[in-house]
Amino acid sequence: MGRLRKPKFHFKLRKPKIKLKGGSSWIFIGLIAGLFTGLFFGEMVGWMQWLGSAVIFLLQATVLPYMVMSLLYGVGSLTTGHAKLLFSKTSIVLVLLWVLGLLVILLLPLSFPEQLNASFFSASVLEVPPSPDYMKLYIPSNPFHSLAEGYVPAVVIFCMLFGVALIRIQNKQAFMSLTETSVTALSKMTGMIVKILPIGVFASTAAAAGTMTLEEFSSLQVFLISYMVLCLFLTFVLLPFTLSALTPFTYREVMTISRDSLITAFATGNILILLPVLTEQCKNIFHARGLATEETDKLIGVTMPVAFTFPNLGKLTVILFVLFAAWFVDKEPPFSLATMTSISGLFTLFGSVQVAVPFMLNLLEVPADLYQLFLISNVITSRFNSMVAALNLVVLVLITITMVQNQLRITLMRGLFYLGILAGGFVATLLLNRLITAPFVEDQYTQSSLVAEMKMVGQVPEKVYAELPKLYETGRFSKTTVAQIKQRNILRVGFHPKNVPFSYFNANGELVGFDISLAHQLASDLGVEIRFVPLDYNKLPIELGRGFYDIAMSGLAMTAERIADMSFTDPVLQLHVAVVGRDHELSVLSDPELLKKQTKLVIATLDHSDIVKHINRAYPNAEVVMLKDYEQFFEAKEGTYDALLVSAEAGYAWTVLYPEFGVWIPTNAKKRVPVAYALNRSNNDLLSYLDDWLDIQQSNDFIGQQYEFWILGGGAKHRPPRWSVIKDLLGWVGDKSEPDE
Repeated sequence: MGRLRKPKFHFKLRKPKIKLKGGSSWIFIGLIAGLFTGLFFGEMVGWMQWLGSAVIFLLQATVLPYMVMSLLYGVGSLTTGHAKLLFSKTSIVLVLLWVLGLLVILLLPLSFPEQLNASFFSASVLEVPPSPDYMKLYIPSNPFHSLAEGYVPAVVIFCMLFGVALIRIQNKQAFMSLTETSVTALSKMTGMIVKILPIGVFASTAAAAGTMTLEEFSSLQVFLISYMVLCLFLTFVLLPFTLSALTPFTYREVMTISRDSLITAFATGNILILLPVLTEQCKNIFHARGLATEETDKLIGVTMPVAFTFPNLGKLTVILFVLFAAWFVDKEPPFSLATMTSISGLFTLFGSVQVAVPFMLNLLEVPADLYQLFLISNVITSRFNSMVAALNLVVLVLITITMVQNQLRITLMRGLFYLGILAGGFVATLLLNRLITAPFVEDQYTQSSLVAEMKMVGQVPEKVYAELPKLYETGRFSKTTVAQIKQRNILRVGFHPKNVPFSYFNANGELVGFDISLAHQLASDLGVEIRFVPLDYNKLPIELGRGFYDIAMSGLAMTAERIADMSFTDPVLQLHVAVVGRDHELSVLSDPELLKKQTKLVIATLDHSDIVKHINRAYPNAEVVMLKDYEQFFEAKEGTYDALLVSAEAGYAWTVLYPEFGVWIPTNAKKRVPVAYALNRSNNDLLSYLDDWLDIQQSNDFIGQQYEFWILGGGAKHRPPRWSVIKDLLGWVGDKSEPDE
């Protein structure tokens, strides 16, 4: 015990082949200098990102070749006994670290403060991302293709198989000498490139600090803080103390040898480029302590790239987001369900994080819309989980090699001592996280804030009627020409008051939306005032025929039934047909076979009569209910309706207000519905004018701008220019960005 606490650790005993130039001092200086540069100059230094990326790309150039040669040389040099021993020990250590990491992640939500439910704005994602091809990811059918595409697991498997075959070959000295020389050359090449790493760290940090704003992470305050606390605990407590409890290496030794890599991983957010460096650092610590044998370097050269292909604790930290998402929507699962979800997520993390997170959200019946928040948070979280991943690889390799070489140092008293440190440290972490995150839940915004606060600009004088005026009931305006509209100085527009995002009332009681903005632009071009008259979708032909309003503009779908009774302009938009349902029921709604097995299926809709006929034919057990407005569906008691047939564009906007619902877009049908403006069939003069007017608005991109603002949520994303010292504090430069409207 006493000897272990007084190590003979000294870097001069053996210089690593790859060393971060200047040690952590230059990298740390680059990190701090980049931070201050970004804060001082703000968005003016955003261009530096390309310089940081260039350095990272240079480092990546040696990674896969180094991995290939290191594995071929390392595995090929092993005996059969050594190979079996190494892989069995690696598996034991890997499972141990998984269990410890999952336990910490599952217990950390206990420190989440009590909170009021909140919401967020989700972009309308219409394209379904392709699922990862696990065959290509893991099966090296074409090793050269795997190398070119960067399929690391497939490359490792190929090299492992090749290396195992080499073990039994007798005359392999020439090949082994070539691979050993290649590893040395690649190590020197990496060593030359890492000399400029402080420059890359400086550039990447300056660009991030200069362009990143805290406002866009307002919904993620509790998660981001908890995530940082988790990663710091794993990096500076769990992993190093677990290593110290099992091996001769002390906390100070492992943190000293890993310091440069941790800073680099945090600054770049990239763990792949550090594999050669981490490998050499692990070799160095064994030689520095005099624990290296003839096989140590070979064993480390094999273990490091093999360990990289498995989910590390850095990857496992994304499970915390899933648990946060459940807390965020007030659907905290029981510990047993959270555990099963985490274990299932562990296996999906063998592939892609982008697949694992939505999969786990679905298992916990959490709104899939929250995945958008995960993508936003990745800008920050990737840096912290890269730091965890770097130390995880070091600890995994060091414990594995000490097991293989029978150098473990395990005693009862030693185990209890470090167990007490870990338990005490984790309790302190829970208390600290609760203390820090509690103040942030008090300022959460209400569910409807983002959509309800959207506004229009450049309005013409308007009047909004709550019901049809008596004057219009006479039918005196049943036929309206452009000249008559200009003469009376009034354009009358039919609208639906609850058709988000096309026409609805915002928090200030103002009538806003996509079609309302176009109506104002139309009135402005005509040089007239505007009157908004409420319409009834089920009585459109009658109301247009009697002249209750000149034009109906409210997300109106063109259907075969409607074109027989009224005239339509050229399509304004092509909307995507979608189904809205409670998020945990979307898996059933998206499976035609499961739908057919339902004894009763109640589908609500408002404006898609053509598709209703198809539903009745495809699903005889379905009952289609026509709604008065969409709010009727979302406010209904659970179980009243099974699904809502709506456009994806409108469906996503409504789920902002009701995040417990999700949207499913049928990918096989790709059904689109044209949306246009309706008129009385006899108003040919106005119809001709509107078609030409819409062509102009399409050409000058006004319609595209309104689509971005109202339907894709651009109007809910207020992003002021990034604060900077040079602009906002010293006033040396002006704000060249366009002012907010």
